[in-house]
Amino acid sequence: MLVDTPGADSLNTRHTGLAFDYIKNADAILFVTYFNSAFSHADRDFLYQLGRVKDSFTLDKMFFVVNAADLAKTGAELAAVTEHVNNNVTACGIRDPRIFPVSSQTALLAKMAAAGPLPASLEKTYRQRVTSLLAQSQTEPVKMDSELPSRQQGLDLSGFAAFEQAFFQFTLTDLTAVAVRAAQGELHRCLGTLEAMIATARSDSSARLIRQAAYTAACTGLHRSLQRVDTAAELKMLDRETGELVYYVKQRLFFRFGDIFNRFFNPAVLQDTRGVMTKKAFRQSLEALVQTLEMGLIQEVRATSLHIEKFINQRSARFRDKLARVVAETTPQCTLQAFEPVSMPTPEFSGQSLTLDTTAVLPLLTRIKNPKDFFEGQGRANFRQELTTHLETQVATAVATAEAMLREFYTTAFQ
Repeated sequence: MLVDTPGADSLNTRHTGLAFDYIKNADAILFVTYFNSAFSHADRDFLYQLGRVKDSFTLDKMFFVVNAADLAKTGAELAAVTEHVNNNVTACGIRDPRIFPVSSQTALLAKMAAAGPLPASLEKTYRQRVTSLLAQSQTEPVKMDSELPSRQQGLDLSGFAAFEQAFFQFTLTDLTAVAVRAAQGELHRCLGTLEAMIATARSDSSARLIRQAAYTAACTGLHRSLQRVDTAAELKMLDRETGELVYYVKQRLFFRFGDIFNRFFNPAVLQDTRGVMTKKAFRQSLEALVQTLEMGLIQEVRATSLHIEKFINQRSARFRDKLARVVAETTPQCTLQAFEPVSMPTPEFSGQSLTLDTTAVLPLLTRIKNPKDFFEGQGRANFRQELTTHLETQVATAVATAEAMLREFYTTAFQ
């Protein structure tokens, strides 16, 4: 099922929450950008969110596609654009991204041509696209002969064949291997249990009675052993891990604050159609800045929840192994099921829990004497410093609230 994520460029909490759920639960994520399109602020905000959660996934499930590769005039130009995309993606915290420049229209037409003759208009487009792609690797002009390229030639030139190979390797091989390994382990456990049952069934009645008594005694001993297993240490580790993860939320948020401030407080944004900077424009920019920071805070906390969930599953798997050793010492013929990672619901951070108060910082606008002083003097720097101080206090309060919510939610989930 292919889903176009809602809310990737939205400041609506419900939209971004839905997008986060898709990021969390999807088998694969495709980030598609266009050959000659610049990265928007919404793109970067979304990529930062991907960068924060990538390490929490068992497998790297992200694919980055640069579409309309046929627009490049040379191979060097295509390589430069691909490198530009790589730099932007990496700058958002996504290490070693898999990037595929493709001409999707060329690939589509190649597949259509293999299924039957193309209409004249589409055949002309196909020839143009293939000619452009061939020219990227040659210095001399390329002329397309009368014969259309084969389906495979078209796919190879479009770059889509390389993308498909990597995508299907991941979805049909890597993901399947995880499920197959789990199934093999469960089959092995079931076969061992079945063999023990068959051996018992083949023994005489007195031997079965003796074995039954031994099992009953072992079961009693096993319950006593399990009751002595202490979980307090695990809960302390969860509490410490939550505190450490939440500690860096504020640091990461204000590490990007300079870029966010520049986004909303620059002449291009503040000037109206007449080139005049009004008080209304300054107020709107400040409100938009606070809203963007608030959304960044919510996304940081959501990403943190995913890392806590990963920690819980890792510790739970180790705890299961600890229990398995206890069981093996008491009842060697009994084996535990392999641990299955649990996908937990993401805590809701709506309402007033993580809201930043815009009205508390609006009085700072009175410090702005005039646009000239703001941009040519120290007005802008002083305003930013005061605004940072006020917002840091608010964010610290909101982070403390989020930490309390996360501790309560995940302590219950862990238990």
